[in-house]
Amino acid sequence: ERDYSVSKESGLERLYVQGAAGSIATLDLFSELSEEELDELRNTQKLITDASLTFYVDQNASSNIVPEQLFIYNFEENSQIVDMMTEGLSGINGRLERDEDGNPYKYVFNISRHLSTLLNSNEPKDLVTLGIKIYNPTDSPQSLADTTIRDYSWIAQGVVLFDQSESAGDKKVQLDIKYSEIK
Repeated sequence: ERDYSVSKESGLERLYVQGAAGSIATLDLFSELSEEELDELRNTQKLITDASLTFYVDQNASSNIVPEQLFIYNFEENSQIVDMMTEGLSGINGRLERDEDGNPYKYVFNISRHLSTLLNSNEPKDLVTLGIKIYNPTDSPQSLADTTIRDYSWIAQGVVLFDQSESAGDKKVQLDIKYSEIK
């Protein structure tokens, strides 16, 4: 039985991700940039060498029974991002990292190729919404032709993550990009 009297809707302060209940979080990279700002970013002569997204666990809202792995994917098309197809699950990461006391601390996703592809395109449609869900073994492609993400997970664990709110301080969602300038 579930208690639906308390809202678990993701928003500016928290992201709720749960397996069996089907709660996912979504993220729009660069959504706050104007078309001109995005074009300026795309026209810079930079080679992305590493890009990662870090989500911190709200330890006050989550239990110690959180999923060991989250999964990131193209939410709009319900499909794999290029990093999953080229690097595999270990390349994307998304594994739970614990603090020095053994408490759930953060999840880091490597999205270097996805971000590179996004910034090397001039198509606004390439700015897709990313989905974050509990990893289910069926999320790994069985072949290069099978890129569809299943919209279920039998893993009943869940986690509460900080979003982009300033109230999260240094634990808000972070996009880190390392690059080299091309001259």
